[in-house]
Amino acid sequence: MPEKETVTATIEGIDIMELEDAVRVLWKENIYAESGMGCTGPIIMVNEEKNVRSYRYIRKSRICIPRKKIIVKKNSKAPICFGVFFVVCL
Repeated sequence: MPEKETVTATIEGIDIMELEDAVRVLWKENIYAESGMGCTGPIIMVNEEKNVRSYRYIRKSRICIPRKKIIVKKNSKAPICFGVFFVVCL
């Protein structure tokens, strides 16, 4: 398990049955993540700067997850995921 860090970004839409598998995928890539329940269902919480990279690792692992639009704000270090377009299941 990677070293614990502040987790403020969320990845939503992962099936509850695959939630812990997704966290383990991120740990394997040395990204600290926590699972939890948000207002609309299961979430994975990661560091804001690792949000987009985490999302991509989960998609590569063949876990179903909503596809998001990635927006980079000016003068921002980390891209922000915003808006669900469709679900990707490989």
